[in-house]
Amino acid sequence: MQKIILPVTQSPVKGFSHQAALLSILLAHRECQDWVCNNYIQLFSLKNLVGIRSGTLDFYYMDYNDFRSYEYAANPWLRYFLTPLSILNMNNLKDLFTEQLEKQFYINIEIDEYYIHSYDSYEKQHMSHWIYIYGYDQTIDAFLCMDNYRDLKFYSDAISAEELITSIRENYNAFLKRTEFDTRMTAEEEIGPSISMFQVLPYLADPENKEPLSVNIGRIISLLKNYLQMDSGNLPYNNSEYYVYGTEVYHSLHNYLEFILREGRPIDIRAFYSLMDHKSLMVWRMEYLCNDRYIKADQISAFNDIIADYRNSVMDKMRIQIALLIKYNITGERKNLHKVLGGLEGVKEKEIQILMRFVALLEQSLFQGANF
Repeated sequence: MQKIILPVTQSPVKGFSHQAALLSILLAHRECQDWVCNNYIQLFSLKNLVGIRSGTLDFYYMDYNDFRSYEYAANPWLRYFLTPLSILNMNNLKDLFTEQLEKQFYINIEIDEYYIHSYDSYEKQHMSHWIYIYGYDQTIDAFLCMDNYRDLKFYSDAISAEELITSIRENYNAFLKRTEFDTRMTAEEEIGPSISMFQVLPYLADPENKEPLSVNIGRIISLLKNYLQMDSGNLPYNNSEYYVYGTEVYHSLHNYLEFILREGRPIDIRAFYSLMDHKSLMVWRMEYLCNDRYIKADQISAFNDIIADYRNSVMDKMRIQIALLIKYNITGERKNLHKVLGGLEGVKEKEIQILMRFVALLEQSLFQGANF
């Protein structure tokens, strides 16, 4: 064994590592791509983004009603295990990782960024985080890992086995020290750091699963309408006390920006990056449907216009809003936030207009019986 490298590819999303890494893996497997196209359409966020959870905006699998592990446990293509580190032999982690990689299992594990050179917090700040392992190179004794590293950019890096194992052990030791004096830990926190392992299967993990796995235009239309609040009356989660869904997330972001303006605080950009990821994946979906001939030949021109409009008027404009937010955090100039308040409303309006055209075209393709 000189190298073990499991399949990964470029992810269209970059903001949150738990989504970016999983999509890097799923999209590297052709059998999973149709399922990704059918999902990752709806969004949720907190109604009130002020506080420690100001980054809470993410994709939502409304079918599963599971906010914790839906990306893994509810995914029909994955065999998934979650294990507390407390039951593992901490002196044998390297062998465990290489053995699982040889069995085609990807690994997701909690580490302390302080001990790994790839992070901004290296030797500066102790910070617990999850990292994804997809390979091992024996020639340099390093694991191939994915995460948001320096400047919070998502990419792959080779991390020495010594650094990785040290970061895992020290993160676990910090947890043990905390248990000695913290009497207010929740039952979930008392479990401590964990390791998750998942394997992409060439067949369904659950043979009883009845979910359509090939591209399903009807499902995509339904989820797009839910996102656009066109069909929200019958949604089981529509009257949530704490969360909003679909295009309502823009309203939560607007309120959060107004709070930052009043208080003059730095802004947490994570939710805005997640919204950007939603736009990037929507473009991926549109191009995927077009390239795989799910759109009739006489509709290709109109479909390409939709893709171009969405890319220019939604995705690229969203990038501008994030650049303004970064500029505000650097300079403190409030005029940048005022620009984002107006710009974000413009992004929302254009997105609704373009996605309604997208839905109409998909409904026409469904009616005419395109290639699906």
